[in-house]
Amino acid sequence: MRNGFTHERRRPSELHGEGAIVYNAIGSGPEEVVPALNVQDHYALAPAFYNEVLVKGLDATRAVVTAPAFARG
Repeated sequence: MRNGFTHERRRPSELHGEGAIVYNAIGSGPEEVVPALNVQDHYALAPAFYNEVLVKGLDATRAVVTAPAFARG
């Protein structure tokens, strides 16, 4: 039940003991083979998200919140 619902569209990962996963093998759409994410890339996702998304979003928010009222238009 858990893999059929929670992780249905999760990227396969070597950390979960998975190899490649085939999607739409029985369905009507095109078959797609998704290779497992290797351990190094899996562990690199969190710091990459932090640096590339979260830090930049916080910087932009800080710039808007701390800007003088006349500068905001």
